[in-house]
Amino acid sequence: MHDVRTGVPTTELALGRYRLGTLLGRGATSSVRRAVDVRTGGEVAVKTIIDDADLVARAGREIRAASRLSHPHVVRLLDWGTDPDCVRLVWELIDGPSLRALVDEDGVDDCRAVEIMADVLDALDHAHARGVLHRDVKPANILIDPHGDALLGDFGVARSTGDPSLTRTGDVVGTVAYMAPEQARDGHTEPASDVYAASLVLYEMLTGHNPHRGLPPMDALRHAVSGVVPPIARQRPDLPPDVCRLVTAGLELNPADRPSAARMAGALRAAASRAWPGGPGVADAVRRHRWLAPLGRGAAAAVPAALALTEWTSLGPAATAGVAVAAGMGIAASPGITMLLGVVGALVLVGQASTGLAVALAPLAVALLLTGPRAPGLAMAAAWWPIAFAVGMGPLAAAVTGVAPRPFRRAQLAVAGVLGTLLWQLLDQGHGLLLSAGTAVPGGHVADGRGNPVGVVRDVAAPLAGAPWVWAQAAVLVAGAMLAGAMVRRRGGARGAAALAWITALVAGLAITGPDPKSALVACAASGVVVLGWALRPWRFLVREASPGPSATLPKAL
Repeated sequence: MHDVRTGVPTTELALGRYRLGTLLGRGATSSVRRAVDVRTGGEVAVKTIIDDADLVARAGREIRAASRLSHPHVVRLLDWGTDPDCVRLVWELIDGPSLRALVDEDGVDDCRAVEIMADVLDALDHAHARGVLHRDVKPANILIDPHGDALLGDFGVARSTGDPSLTRTGDVVGTVAYMAPEQARDGHTEPASDVYAASLVLYEMLTGHNPHRGLPPMDALRHAVSGVVPPIARQRPDLPPDVCRLVTAGLELNPADRPSAARMAGALRAAASRAWPGGPGVADAVRRHRWLAPLGRGAAAAVPAALALTEWTSLGPAATAGVAVAAGMGIAASPGITMLLGVVGALVLVGQASTGLAVALAPLAVALLLTGPRAPGLAMAAAWWPIAFAVGMGPLAAAVTGVAPRPFRRAQLAVAGVLGTLLWQLLDQGHGLLLSAGTAVPGGHVADGRGNPVGVVRDVAAPLAGAPWVWAQAAVLVAGAMLAGAMVRRRGGARGAAALAWITALVAGLAITGPDPKSALVACAASGVVVLGWALRPWRFLVREASPGPSATLPKAL
């Protein structure tokens, strides 16, 4: 049997129209696939729900709720129908990550977090005005399109405000970690319940923590019923007070004390414009211009690759440049595969000079391969911190690490950078540990020709025996990277003052812990000038270029 309009065999199509493709997600009772509408050529997302009486009833509620909505920040329902043994819902395809993935991977800039939640609250206000309660606002149900806009989706548990079942006790639906106390207690929901969930999502974006997540189910439910959330001003004292007050208001125990979605959206935007007049930070500008991130990764990989090839191979300048550019392009296009090839290739090159050193480095290589595809920044930090120290700009590496929005990620990058620096310098026979200026290419090969990994490690690490202060300075540098996070999030004059305080404290810490206070001052001087220059003259041109585009939409179904 063929579709009368297209001649395409209908047995290959969902609803006789949508050619199913790759799997985007799967749950216990449904799955979502990318699909192509053979009539229009446009891409869509097709949700397939198994044919079960309760699930079909739920799908009907989802269809009725979504059909009432038409808003730039709501994922649009384009079509629906039944196929043998299943129900199909066809949604516009948002070709971007969920907020859950974004938060877990890199975190979200504070200003951008506020903007995202203002958009979501606009979508909730639109839904509430049309009698629809979402009842499951959480990061996994917020999608970020290629323009950086946030769209609220998955109305699978949504209900009409006129539905009498909303008043039934015991009907608890949604995700416990984001439930309002009244919803967790007996299933009662109202517009203020959605506002609470949205405020808790914003709280998580700003603090990196949701107090109800990761607990056993019953403990999570008890926490949600209590509504006890540590004050955000205590978790993030560096946040603008207006933003803290709004988040606290949205998390009030009494639903009547919470602002409406519309009021909170407007207040958040006003607070953001006062606190961050330049808009989201540079990291978020990179997110909006999707080509900048792979370009930056590629450039960041090409330079260390060129230095390694110069040191460990006999390739000429042209061949070295060609391989380095190829490595950069590979990291930009496919970080996981390229990192695998690069790490294996590096071990082979090291093994040609010293099999013992290659064996000793193998565990580090395995650890890098296991974490690298999910966190490529760790490899970049381990490669770029040594270069910064070698040219006398080591403290600048700690400052740049502060751009990472989440404290845990900053700690990871700082530790990887410090260890990478020490390893590089030890292979350079321990010259100028941590605070050194000079060439980025190791000058000595203490491990050359050695086959015993234990002996290689002992000889390479020998300089540390006479320099116990190294670990104290390493701790100061990691602490400096952690504290830099508060500096880079301030605006205007406050950021300049914070930068001056940061560089002063870093110089003092390195001078106290190091054997030569003068070397700490010299090492920090150039970096301090760069940090202060950045703090007093922010990179606003990138923010201006990062104005949000229109929401990604598809033509309406014919």
